[in-house]
Amino acid sequence: METIFDGVSQETWEAVLDEPWRSSQASVIMSEGYCPGELMVIFDIATAFVVGGAIGVRAKGQGRDLALVAASLGVGAPGLIFLDAFPDWDWQYLLDPTALPAGVPGMFLTAIIVMALLGHRLCSASPKTLWAGLAVFLAYTAFSVPRIPYVGTRAQYLAGEAPMFPSDFITLLACVVPLAVAVLAYCLVKAGQLGSEETAG
Repeated sequence: METIFDGVSQETWEAVLDEPWRSSQASVIMSEGYCPGELMVIFDIATAFVVGGAIGVRAKGQGRDLALVAASLGVGAPGLIFLDAFPDWDWQYLLDPTALPAGVPGMFLTAIIVMALLGHRLCSASPKTLWAGLAVFLAYTAFSVPRIPYVGTRAQYLAGEAPMFPSDFITLLACVVPLAVAVLAYCLVKAGQLGSEETAG
């Protein structure tokens, strides 16, 4: 079996090209072969910016503590759980998690918290900034849609063998997401109350 483009077999390459929804992987594989270290926008980081911004807007500049709680418990904790359980899927098969340097999970969490606080600050000063953050969030979500249902290893995905929503993924999703949503909802509601008090005062 002939191997081309940084260890990817010719059969895998042909399978990628044969399926339109995976055609973008062709450029990814080639770029990895010739442009190492390609970066991507992470869904959770964009989410943190939007959440922090929404809290800042609703609280009318107050509630930085709520932005911190939302970022760490509502976004960061679930993100780390899925990063640990399904690393290839969490990187959306664009990067090989085993090739990343040590400390990436810590940097990932730090980036989430920083972006939430940045979103709070910028959107509190200019609420229109929230729409820009939301646009990035929606653009990345649209970009990720073809890969989201397929949860497996990067090799499985590129070979077209990644299972669709396996049971262990669904179980983890059912355990983690409701708690994260509850935390985010609480922080947004409290932010709205702070904003109302600010307006009334």
